[in-house]
Amino acid sequence: KFSAAKNTASEKATKARTKKAKEKIQTAIDILRMSNQKITHYSIAQTCGVSFTTVKKYLDDETLKSLNEVE
Repeated sequence: KFSAAKNTASEKATKARTKKAKEKIQTAIDILRMSNQKITHYSIAQTCGVSFTTVKKYLDDETLKSLNEVE
């Protein structure tokens, strides 16, 4: 059985990890845009050092498509 404090700490850590991953993804998108490279799940993952799965989790295909259309 988990204590309330342990559960709260776990939720806090998860939020911090999520925030950090989203920030890395946004930074990678900015870098790819500045260097005029195509923005794909794979290129984002390679640029920011998170897994392809993490990028897919936070960035759906429609959002990715719109990122490539906006110039």
